[in-house]
Amino acid sequence: MGQAQADANGRLLRDLSIQYMVASPLDRTRQTATLIDQHLGISFATDDRLKEWDCGAWSGEMWDDLSEKWPQEFSNWHADQFYCRAPGGENYPDMIERATPFLEELLGTDYTTVAIVSHGMIGRVMIGTLLSMSPDQMLSFNQTNDTVFRLGIGDKKVSVEHNVSGKGPFPDFLFETDANSGNRLGLENKLGLDHEKQYSTKSDSSGVERNGGC
Repeated sequence: MGQAQADANGRLLRDLSIQYMVASPLDRTRQTATLIDQHLGISFATDDRLKEWDCGAWSGEMWDDLSEKWPQEFSNWHADQFYCRAPGGENYPDMIERATPFLEELLGTDYTTVAIVSHGMIGRVMIGTLLSMSPDQMLSFNQTNDTVFRLGIGDKKVSVEHNVSGKGPFPDFLFETDANSGNRLGLENKLGLDHEKQYSTKSDSSGVERNGGC
């Protein structure tokens, strides 16, 4: 299933004329990027900042066991998944802090079409950061393994659409950006460009699965 999804999304990204691809260094994302690159032929870079949510002591544990082994910590995290950390792990602000410099660096390049192969939660963080989402907005959507989100940063707007297993595109959000207001990534400095910088984010695996380990 995973190889078929990567193959379908590789054909999709080929048709988008991707100029640069970067992936999480973890095994599954590297394998996905390798399959995608069979269609692109551009090779890919890796970046540690694209690793999935670090869930600390919960890493490798089954979801159903967390509430028994860490009853108070799990209750606290479940009540506030944005700010609360698993023991020894990250919260969303921590992931935003490591993802933001990565995105700023991409915004500073001359590439206009970029593919990012990462994971469910860090993918959500990057999309939410680019769109200046509130915590509630950032927690309100998921990126499944076979979904590619395509973000276009153009003249006073950031547009979003998505494909599923190569099918689509389907419309998602459209955020108008005030060029004078600025935001977390300083996108106002990119507005008014003649081209539209596009980011395609591909999720390989989620950090927390209700039917698996985290």
